[in-house]
Amino acid sequence: MLKISNHKVTYCPGPGAVLKEWFTYQKEYFGRGDDEYQVIKNKTLNWIKTLSGQEIVVPIAGSGTTAAIVALNSFLKGKILIINTGYYSERWIDYLKNSSHKKKLKVINYQDFINSNFKRKKFDWVLFVYVETASCKKFDLKKINILRKKLGSKLIVDATASIGLENNHYMADVIFFSSCKGLLGPTGLGFIAYKRKVKRILSKDFWFNLETHSNTKYTLGYNCMASLYGISTKHKIYKKKIIVAAKYLKNFTLKNFDIPIIGIPLKYKFNKNITKNIILYQPRKKPNYEIIFFLGITKFSMNNIKKILKNNIIKNLNY
Repeated sequence: MLKISNHKVTYCPGPGAVLKEWFTYQKEYFGRGDDEYQVIKNKTLNWIKTLSGQEIVVPIAGSGTTAAIVALNSFLKGKILIINTGYYSERWIDYLKNSSHKKKLKVINYQDFINSNFKRKKFDWVLFVYVETASCKKFDLKKINILRKKLGSKLIVDATASIGLENNHYMADVIFFSSCKGLLGPTGLGFIAYKRKVKRILSKDFWFNLETHSNTKYTLGYNCMASLYGISTKHKIYKKKIIVAAKYLKNFTLKNFDIPIIGIPLKYKFNKNITKNIILYQPRKKPNYEIIFFLGITKFSMNNIKKILKNNIIKNLNY
């Protein structure tokens, strides 16, 4: 059991806690001619295929953002509709507005999309962020899936804050995400997962060409892959801790929220006097309320998790 006083508590969406399984399977690894590494890599990617409901998973060196940019350049074509859900969707809006797609790009707010009647309009792709960590909101992937089918569109989903935690990722044609957050691994890898039937665009640019990554034409994060393999053996246990923490705080949350498993929007402030070993989340875009994410407390026991939450959240802001 870890002593709370000796370890940081990170109320952040990712990376989460440093977990012992990150180190259990560490050895000298190499990407070519190392049969042991190939076994670990294949088992890890198969685990991610199961979590994602997708048929092909490609690891990308870097972050979820890196994987996103490779995915956008490898699949998007024709008319594109971006559903604006907040900070991270706005990142992709800005990126695509400065790309060759800008003339065939349309942006619509989430609620307007849910309520809208597009009549005969068709789109080739719909881009959607499942969970926005900057505001700690989850959006309805099932509804998005139904509506995009009416538009005759394929669906690409930013699953960075939902993979490994939320359900229904199989509904998308393409998803992208990172090794941290819901996969509970260290930072260092991004992933693109997609259906075999989806047509790829093979860029002439070395980095944007998906085959560069699927054929590992550069040095990947071998030890990060090994850490994920270790996590895969205990992921269900850690996920259960996250769910228990969420249930413990369910009565303290803001109303009228679709709350993701990854965290909770709070109507309470943290006790600022006990932040010596605590890292509070600072959203890139201020949502006007406190947010607590549970990934950073998964290393503790269930009893300690409840003690940490009880001691840290003290002031009612009357939201």
